Amino acid sequence: MNATQAPVIPAGGLVVFDFDNTLFRGDSGAGLIGWMLRHNPLRLLFALLVSPLIAPLFLSVPARRFAISIWLWIATVGQRDRNDPDAVIAE
Repeated sequence: MNATQAPVIPAGGLVVFDFDNTLFRGDSGAGLIGWMLRHNPLRLLFALLVSPLIAPLFLSVPARRFAISIWLWIATVGQRDRNDPDAVIAE
């Protein structure tokens, strides 16, 4: 494939999230969690209310992972089954 050709994407679509800066600089996981929170006003409100409580966790790298997992949980809480996040992401 050269620079003028578009990448071939399977019929089901392709989404790539890079959580360790291997594919590109930046954090695609944070973008995904942020989008999922903005997608649901109640979850966004809950995340905003919890954020001041978990903000100190970002001072330590090991605790930072726990804080991010709290936001991920909030972004997905209440979804009926395992495929619900896939449907939201596909949207």
